[in-house]
Amino acid sequence: MITRRRTDPATTVNSRKKIPPPTSPVPTKGKGKKASATNEEAAAREHLGRRLMAINSMLSRASLASHMGQSYGGDRDLYTALGYPSTISYDDYLAKYKRGGYSRRVINAFPNACWRERPAVYDDEDPMTASPFEEKWQDIVERLRIWNILRRADVLSGIGRYGGLFLGIGDGNSTEEPVVPSGEMELNFITPVGEGQLSIAAKVTDMADERYGLPELYRVQFDGNSIAVAVHWSRIIHIADNLVDSDVYGSPRLECVFNNIIDLEKLTGGSAEMFWRGAFPGLGFLMDKEADLDTVDLDTLQDEIDNYIHKMNRYMKLQGIDIKELSPQVVDPKGHVDVQLMEISAATGIPKRLLIGTEEARLAGGQDADQWRELVEGRRLDFCEEAMIRPLVDRLVDIGVLDEPKEGRTKYMVEWPEADSDPEQEVRIAKDKVLMMKEYLLNGMEVLMPPEDFLQRFLGMDQEEVKDLLESINLEDLSRDEEEEEIVPEMNPTPDEVA
Repeated sequence: MITRRRTDPATTVNSRKKIPPPTSPVPTKGKGKKASATNEEAAAREHLGRRLMAINSMLSRASLASHMGQSYGGDRDLYTALGYPSTISYDDYLAKYKRGGYSRRVINAFPNACWRERPAVYDDEDPMTASPFEEKWQDIVERLRIWNILRRADVLSGIGRYGGLFLGIGDGNSTEEPVVPSGEMELNFITPVGEGQLSIAAKVTDMADERYGLPELYRVQFDGNSIAVAVHWSRIIHIADNLVDSDVYGSPRLECVFNNIIDLEKLTGGSAEMFWRGAFPGLGFLMDKEADLDTVDLDTLQDEIDNYIHKMNRYMKLQGIDIKELSPQVVDPKGHVDVQLMEISAATGIPKRLLIGTEEARLAGGQDADQWRELVEGRRLDFCEEAMIRPLVDRLVDIGVLDEPKEGRTKYMVEWPEADSDPEQEVRIAKDKVLMMKEYLLNGMEVLMPPEDFLQRFLGMDQEEVKDLLESINLEDLSRDEEEEEIVPEMNPTPDEVA
């Protein structure tokens, strides 16, 4: 169970817009055909604005892609020479995730580490009581397996530019309609979706709207269904990782290392092919210059070779032909693979030891583990909480699935446990402390520094731990002295006892 610590809910920042109830259009009186024409012009302008936004986005991406890999004023195209694609589609990223080991590791590393421990969401700091908000939230967590769904959504949002959570809200309305808030709203299911299933059909183009530029309507395509369903934004939690210049589209996690992944495939696939060809070296058939082979002899020779290569025959019957083995060249690719792994680690922040996941990783230093824990803890706060948990909870409060927290709509706490510690690092630290204690006792350092100061400053003990330790040592010394006093008289009898 997570121990709750006091948190000031007033420091919580949330920029999500509360969902208003839908309003009916106000009828215009006395305008007639003029009002109708004005509405048509406004709709045409809105449609044109959406088209221009889409075209500008495509032109920007196309212009950027055309300059990638260019050098010497465009005379040299490194991407073409090295086999790198200038544009990468969602299907390309998905294929790498499904078939590439390192690609899967890069995409899964942060979600697996961040969601390994479950956070606590509460509005009452008393752990012995459960508020209505907490009771309903706990019911959703257990009934819908929220943490597993959020981890899957985290993975899907990292394969492409974004992902989302489709909320199965039982309000009886079409998914294309906005959710009408109600105090008895039911949440039937939550489905994580990736960019391949979740497309943006329309964005808000009104610059007076605080959701300007954000999606207004999505199209969701479920597995086994070829028809996409129109879904209003109030039924979708939009999730995008690595946001830079857009609030909608993030950077796929493989984008910055896609070329390195291709190079790794070349190295690993090439080394396997090199071994395959080297394990069965080529054979050269040198015909004697005086030999005269007709068509029948050549067919017989081909049969002998086929039987040797493809069957179990370990011999060939030849006449007038000498065989020479073609020695292959086998090169260890380890050094080249290490270079690619170092670049991937530098670009993603994932330590190389975690990318490898072998004995070599366990023998790596503890500094990587400390840095990785810091990255995980920071991502839990900046992304998992701010971009996933809070938008979900706020939306459920807005539409009436959850009761409003007792201090206000966003006045609740999300508390994470400490990230996993490295057991091997803890063993190393314990060994170091034992060595420090040994040096302290053998060299008589208690004259310069009292034991209490040494235990607190160098071994990190608090006053209570120091007191318990010193008392246990004194008791042991006292008992040992008493035992020696009982044994010494028996071993050294007095002169009267000897007489």
